[in-house]
Amino acid sequence: MWKDKWPYLLVVLLAIAFIFWFTACRGPASQISLNSPTVQTEQNAPTEQTEPEKTATQEKTPRQPEAIVVDVEGAVKHPGVYEMKQGDRVVDVVKKAGGLTKEADPAQINLAKKLTDEMQIYIPKEGESGRGMATTDIGGTAEGGKININTATVDELQTIPGIGPAKASAIIEYREKNGPFKKVEDLDNVSGIGEKTLEHIKDKITTD
Repeated sequence: MWKDKWPYLLVVLLAIAFIFWFTACRGPASQISLNSPTVQTEQNAPTEQTEPEKTATQEKTPRQPEAIVVDVEGAVKHPGVYEMKQGDRVVDVVKKAGGLTKEADPAQINLAKKLTDEMQIYIPKEGESGRGMATTDIGGTAEGGKININTATVDELQTIPGIGPAKASAIIEYREKNGPFKKVEDLDNVSGIGEKTLEHIKDKITTD
């Protein structure tokens, strides 16, 4: 009886032996793949570092305009001395002074004029002439009939003998770029005005 069945038993034993052998070989291989250097490298790979963004404080701070001090008097709601910035205009300081009063005469004011340090601006009332008011922004005629070259308009500068439209414009352009004239002799620095012209007009002009 067993002689007839031994081939079948041999096949079963071989199959069982093959299963044990296959399981034994497959187990370590799986463990090696899980613990392989490749897997560890991927798990422990350093994260990519991005360049930190620049914050607003790290960026270069633009240079702030220099401060200037201006005196506003006359027909404004709050006359007084105000700190402004280079490049500000008369309209800016008038707003800071509370604006014009109802009595103000805006026709006599050049609101577009740039401010300069130590400038005094007088805002006249209606019916009040700006002529004869020294160191004002509304007119260039100072006490004694002299023309204030620091505040005179183009038309007022042309009342000076020998000063035409081109030279008057050059005077205004120079003082806007370089600030007010400190003395009348500084007018010689303006293009088109020489020593002879200055000698002829210096008793008719002033910087105060």
